[in-house]
Amino acid sequence: VFLKLSRKERLILLGGIALFITSGIILFSQWFNQNTQTIPIEGGTFKEGVVGQPTFINPIFSQANDADRDLSNLIFSSILKTNGKGGAIPDLASDIKVEEGGKVWNIFLKDNIFWHDGEQLTSDDVSFTIETIQNPSAHSPFFASWQGVSVERLSKRALRLTLKNPYYFFENNLKDLKIIPRHIFSNIPPENIRLSEYGLAPIGSGPFKFESVKKRRDGFITEFTLEANKNYYDKKPYLHNLVIKFYPNEEELVRAFNNHLIDGFGGISAKNLGEIYRRYQLVELYQPKYYALFFNQTLAKPLQDKNVRIALNVALNKQSIVKQVFDGKAFVAESPLLPFMKGYNKKANEPQGETGSLKKAEEILEMAGWQVKANNEDKKIRSKVIEGRETSLEFDLIVPQSEILIETAKTLEGIWSRIGVKVSLKVVSLNEIETNYFSNRSYQTIIFGNILSSEPDLFSFWHSSQKFPPGLNLALYENKTVDALIEKIRQDFNQEERLEDLASIQEIIAQDRPAVFLYSPIYLYVTSNKLKGLDAEIITVPSERFSDSVNWSVKQIKKFK
Repeated sequence: VFLKLSRKERLILLGGIALFITSGIILFSQWFNQNTQTIPIEGGTFKEGVVGQPTFINPIFSQANDADRDLSNLIFSSILKTNGKGGAIPDLASDIKVEEGGKVWNIFLKDNIFWHDGEQLTSDDVSFTIETIQNPSAHSPFFASWQGVSVERLSKRALRLTLKNPYYFFENNLKDLKIIPRHIFSNIPPENIRLSEYGLAPIGSGPFKFESVKKRRDGFITEFTLEANKNYYDKKPYLHNLVIKFYPNEEELVRAFNNHLIDGFGGISAKNLGEIYRRYQLVELYQPKYYALFFNQTLAKPLQDKNVRIALNVALNKQSIVKQVFDGKAFVAESPLLPFMKGYNKKANEPQGETGSLKKAEEILEMAGWQVKANNEDKKIRSKVIEGRETSLEFDLIVPQSEILIETAKTLEGIWSRIGVKVSLKVVSLNEIETNYFSNRSYQTIIFGNILSSEPDLFSFWHSSQKFPPGLNLALYENKTVDALIEKIRQDFNQEERLEDLASIQEIIAQDRPAVFLYSPIYLYVTSNKLKGLDAEIITVPSERFSDSVNWSVKQIKKFK
């Protein structure tokens, strides 16, 4: 019959058959997708790229090194862990009971927890870890956080921690407390633990365990290979291996990703996303971290005038700064809390009056008596007679040696010069800042960042007792009402009252203007399209991107619902 058809009829018939087959395939695909789901399965390797070098992979020492912290987060376990949403969930703990108004914390461990070498993890390991941190000879960066905490063993799986005073935020201590094995380190003097070979061949109890390390001949560590811990006490990882590869800078990291040498990496600056040439998925993670310009009013007389501090803030279009510096990948900050954090007071943090207005800023300065003198040799620098002396509206700005912060500082300098303020920038290394500026508070203004937790303890940053080293109150801020509220919040387990007090603190700080809050960068994580299961949304530090690593998978199958 087909041969008897004309050429035109044959084409019509073939077209109809093709249309029927195509429609069938589409309908079947739709039906199949509606009735099946993609589920992860075990297997495969994921290669993560990191800038830097591991030095000693032991969680009681790894606070300052991101590479060490990344590996510690995968290899070791903590009493509590982040849930990736800004909260904490049990890790080693099966239960925690808080007594005496927050002064006593009873911790009960899960059963059948084992170290990677097969030894059982018990409350003795937890006690040993805390006591090692508390030993000044160990020089742990967590030393200050654990002073005044007494440890009592109750049983093989239970212990009691007693604080000198109730402390609501002690949960953060437990989240940071990753346990080290007593049977390995108990016979080593605390001051010698850093010399142990286990620093680069660690034994932990986490979801991944150490398999191997590779070095170049010059000693540069190129990669760590971790394998899934099949005896893990919680959900087993889908990945068989997780390889961490190390690079000296972001440029080489991006090149490695483009060349398919790694499958993912984090911390890329938004402006470098254009350097990525292969297909990828971008995960944006919020961080309870902000940068601000802090005023030291004791060393800069013009900054003692609140109107000056208001005008400096009013002149800034912070959204424009975020777009310029981060290509929009950041939040504008207006207070010590950020919009995605518990207790954020939206009303208190709304701009008071015009913002990004040079005209309004100049009006504020004019009304406060800061005038541009006709004979002023410097271009449009304002001045005012204070205590009988002509005082210029100028100050020094200390800037850490960071490309982003330098760009920000130059932007601020340019904007403020247009309203008659002279800013002298000084770019300084972080070591020099800590040695020469933080130690004696010898800066007039400084740009710096504060890292919080999702439920923040503001004590270190805004309580007046922290004006002096090693406190982090960089604005040397002092307000008795704020001090009292901060102290109350630390001991108050009533959530409703705590949120009200946090709202009040933000209102007072917004009125006092001790700093110009700038922005909170978004942590950008780049990964190949094959990775599934990275569901974290909020991380306090970059290593917390691994908080749900047991759910990461590179192999998936379709299964009928």
